[in-house]
Amino acid sequence: MVDMTTLLAGTDYDDLPPMFVIIFSPFDQFGDKERVSDYIVYCPKTHRALGDGTHVIYVNSKGVNGKVSPTMQKFLDLMNGQVDRKDALINDIAKKMDYYNHNQEWRANRLEYETTLRHERKLGVDEGRNEGIYETTVKNALSVMVKFNVSAEQALDALGVPKSDQPKYLQMMKEKV
Repeated sequence: MVDMTTLLAGTDYDDLPPMFVIIFSPFDQFGDKERVSDYIVYCPKTHRALGDGTHVIYVNSKGVNGKVSPTMQKFLDLMNGQVDRKDALINDIAKKMDYYNHNQEWRANRLEYETTLRHERKLGVDEGRNEGIYETTVKNALSVMVKFNVSAEQALDALGVPKSDQPKYLQMMKEKV
């Protein structure tokens, strides 16, 4: 999606400029205590880099290894709750953070957004779990049919599938074979 805004129609992907994704993390994501880590996409099997110029940079506010500029260090300190009120940029960022943290409308919208995300995530997990149950039941029913030379309905009965659910499983079984 990012490349779509950069790449003109008819242009080759090789003409894309390097892309940098920067993630500021308030915890040590990898446990290496590095302030800044630069990752590139590569193939784990061949250890060959993709070579598309994409970098994912993790900036770790808890890091102690590696050097960063004094301004960046002040920003990392801010991420850790230490505000340098003498630095204009850091003070401005801290004020904006305070505003959003105390703005009831913004907090309510954020809470609603997070609640919606949690709900959607739960629905996805439940849907995945149900899909797994359906797939496993179909697989087991087909196995019972072959092993005991019984009909699909008899296999589903043997597995304890309620009669009301059997049409759905029968349709899934037909699609499998």
